[in-house]
Amino acid sequence: MTTLSEPVRILIVGINPETNAKIVGTVNEDKSILADGFVASNNPECDAELINVIKQSTYGAVILGGGLRAQQDWYERIQNIIKSNSDLPAVGVKGPTVNYVKEALTTIGVLKG
Repeated sequence: MTTLSEPVRILIVGINPETNAKIVGTVNEDKSILADGFVASNNPECDAELINVIKQSTYGAVILGGGLRAQQDWYERIQNIIKSNSDLPAVGVKGPTVNYVKEALTTIGVLKG
């Protein structure tokens, strides 16, 4: 008898709605990961919304997209929001593909394999 493990649930935070939707859709094709997307804006209202999302959900990790990573101050603020409001690991990815997401999740020990 084979036992299937539950997929790792993640939140993908990005700044481009089209790119975020595309990577979330592609990642969700992989049965080992269940992703939700969050499109960030550089304002306090968005910060508050992100806090609510991470506090009210059962994610295993937060992935920070490359567009966000390119804006260092904003990237660091988002990381600090996540760190201050949850125990979730937050990690940036090298590119918008499933392999990069899986690599990042494996590096932080959230995804085995």
